[in-house]
Amino acid sequence: MGRTKNDQIPTRLIVTNFARGITKTHGILDVDVIIGTKKLKIAFFVVDTTSTTYNALLGRDCIHQSLCVPSTLHQQLALWHEEGFMEIVEADP
Repeated sequence: MGRTKNDQIPTRLIVTNFARGITKTHGILDVDVIIGTKKLKIAFFVVDTTSTTYNALLGRDCIHQSLCVPSTLHQQLALWHEEGFMEIVEADP
């Protein structure tokens, strides 16, 4: 099922991009995401950009909520579980 603009929570938030330019957000989109064996609800800020090759960025809130350590170099996440074990999640190509 696809998401529509009506699924977004309106916001007036402005974010700074990597070039220190200002980007206006269109809204917040709550998405149920499966990371490894964990299912989380994560809020994504929707923006228009043509200067990137990625679809989403993991912010601090997402990283802390999922108890993961991202590795850009290895394209994987080390995901900690409350039961005390670690799961390695490989990025999709």
